[in-house]
Amino acid sequence: MSETTNQEIKELILSLDKKFEIQISNLDKKFEVKFTELQGHINQVESTLKGDINRVEATLKGEINRVEVTLMDEINRVEVTLMGEINRVEATLKGEIKEVEAILKGEINKGETKIDGIDKRLGNEEIISRSAFIGIFVAVLTGLTKFLFFTDRV
Repeated sequence: MSETTNQEIKELILSLDKKFEIQISNLDKKFEVKFTELQGHINQVESTLKGDINRVEATLKGEINRVEVTLMDEINRVEVTLMGEINRVEATLKGEIKEVEAILKGEINKGETKIDGIDKRLGNEEIISRSAFIGIFVAVLTGLTKFLFFTDRV
């Protein structure tokens, strides 16, 4: 090979190297531009998503607060209704308890009256039984006295 050919190859390689450098530089610039565009799109999408998320979050908080208020109102309404029912049942039970107490007092008074009557009857029967016993005893003594002292014994 000759020196000129070497020189030509060298020049050719250098020119190719410059072309590649220019092409690589152009590609780098294109990549940077596309990367910058993509970064802008990503930032835009991220911003849009953050806005949407914030909007949805605010909407959900509003709905949650609305549901909470509705539930609290419903709980309060049920509580008032239950308290009314409890008071009504309590008043009814108090009335029925008073009626039962009155009936029981009447029955107790009747029972006491019957017991007093039975007690008096037993007291009277005791007196009658003692009197009868004493009468029989006196009759037996009288008979024994007559037999021992007033009979003719020969």
